[in-house]
Amino acid sequence: MKNKNFFYFNKVPVGSTVGAGDSVVVALALSEEKGMSLEETVRLSTATGAANVMCSGTQAAEYEVISELISKVAMHTI
Repeated sequence: MKNKNFFYFNKVPVGSTVGAGDSVVVALALSEEKGMSLEETVRLSTATGAANVMCSGTQAAEYEVISELISKVAMHTI
């Protein structure tokens, strides 16, 4: 795994996991549509899933919350 990137995100408070995976898939599709880089795609998808986990029930996360979390997705090269 020389010179490979990996991403991680710290724990977030869990409101509900319902729809979190779906929101990640939507972020992946949007990233593909917009031609985003792998790094941008991983950051957006991770932040979107995390933001949705923080919501209660089936409530979708607000874009402002997702935007705040994008910069908190850490990337490291190993």
